[in-house]
Amino acid sequence: MLTNEAKLDGALKGFTLIELMIVVAIIAILSALSYPSYRNHVCKTERGQARADLMAFAQAMERFYTTNNFSYVRSDEDYSTIFNLHSPAEAAAAKAKYTLAAGEPTADSYTLTASRKSGSCNDGSFTLSSAGIKTWSRNVANGEDGWDE
Repeated sequence: MLTNEAKLDGALKGFTLIELMIVVAIIAILSALSYPSYRNHVCKTERGQARADLMAFAQAMERFYTTNNFSYVRSDEDYSTIFNLHSPAEAAAAKAKYTLAAGEPTADSYTLTASRKSGSCNDGSFTLSSAGIKTWSRNVANGEDGWDE
């Protein structure tokens, strides 16, 4: 039979405050290291979606060109009827990360732009012309440009 002291000794097993603080510190360090990587991944995903939507917008412009007497110009300048002017295109406009614009198309050419609407990525804008020229003007100090990373 166990004595009261042995029963009490078994009931006191658990974690000390120091052990809990060490676990919390480890979790905080892991979170601090992984959050920037996560944000970078989210930004890359949003940029990829914006580039894909810009390409889809260009395809919609080409379809419009063939059905509009071979001209990219709309009389009402409302290109939202051709393609959603936000990215992600299938999401609601309120959840858009990029704003798409057709610029000022001429009969023979256009330049489409995807500009960052909101968020913390601060990643510039993408441009796609009817000639297939793709640029990405990043908002960085070294002035790097390019479509792909």
